[in-house]
Amino acid sequence: SAGDRLRHRRRVRRRRHCPNKTYKDYIWSSVRELVPFIWECYETSLATKPTLAGTVVVNFTIEGEPETGGLVTECVIDASSDIKDPECRECMRETMFALEIDPPRNGGAVEVVYPFTFRLVNEP
Repeated sequence: SAGDRLRHRRRVRRRRHCPNKTYKDYIWSSVRELVPFIWECYETSLATKPTLAGTVVVNFTIEGEPETGGLVTECVIDASSDIKDPECRECMRETMFALEIDPPRNGGAVEVVYPFTFRLVNEP
């Protein structure tokens, strides 16, 4: 659809600014685009588990070549995660494969550890 094409063009335009950032900052800004979908995973589980709170640590690998682009090739939920809800964890893991990102500099692979923390509204 036209809306999909416009969204894609905006993403490409933002990605052209990547050389001015470190790759770590670029990964952070790219993952931020997935936050609404990650939040949806959490909210879906929260509907049946109203006290669900904590951290999900996602370990993922970005691979690629400058000519072909980057993609997430592996993604696992770290054992240190204290949210144990299997549906929430699997939803988050699957969502990470949708990450749109440039490849690591000079090709190859980059291992990333990324925590997502969720608190209930009345928690400090």
